[in-house]
Amino acid sequence: MNNPKKTEPRFSNKMKLIVGLVVIALSSSAVTFLISKGVGSNKVTTARDIGMASDSCEERISDEFEDTLINQHYDDISSRYEPAKRQYIVYYRVTSSTIVDELPTVKTQLAKCVIWERLGYVSSFEVIDI
Repeated sequence: MNNPKKTEPRFSNKMKLIVGLVVIALSSSAVTFLISKGVGSNKVTTARDIGMASDSCEERISDEFEDTLINQHYDDISSRYEPAKRQYIVYYRVTSSTIVDELPTVKTQLAKCVIWERLGYVSSFEVIDI
């Protein structure tokens, strides 16, 4: 007796190739889009020069002193790049207002920021009384 075979629809080799290429194109487009939007990164940038490093330090100073900040002045004599450690050391003279014995007082301090070249953000922040 003759058993009729059930035929299953099969994709031709051309269809498999086309579907594969479409999947590859869509996935690479999605990855490119996500990378360009910075998905998965935590605002990691590279500090390419002392100017970019000082910008990061200014932001950190603003966050630290908030409403009490009166003035911040970049110290170009002390600020430097250390090639052996691949980091920037940035200093700012910071003037802020404080309350001492219930009287408003102006205080001057030195802010020191360490910015790693590869990370581009402040990895160490210190305020020094002068």
